[in-house]
Amino acid sequence: MKKSANSNVEKFHGMKVVSDYDPLSVKGEYVIEINSNQDLVCRYYDENGQADDNSTELDYIVRPNCTEANVTGKLKRQIGLSGVLISESAVSLIKTYVKSVSTSTSI
Repeated sequence: MKKSANSNVEKFHGMKVVSDYDPLSVKGEYVIEINSNQDLVCRYYDENGQADDNSTELDYIVRPNCTEANVTGKLKRQIGLSGVLISESAVSLIKTYVKSVSTSTSI
């Protein structure tokens, strides 16, 4: 993650990173986050910060030795939006996944 040059906003491959417990930044936004089943989903939050009951489960599995950019690109294509936010826990999941597939070996 890196901080934007203009502010203290953290970005992860072009997506603004938000805290898992931030009810203000998500208002009126789509957020990639982890649901209670530990699945990666995209959920819309209305102008009051209330989560839409319907979320879209996302497939983030890509080829071995992928990069974070491969995964985030696939997620953005599935959602069809580029201005989506991403939660800290989703960033952590993606980083863990990429690290695990890049260190795994084929037999």
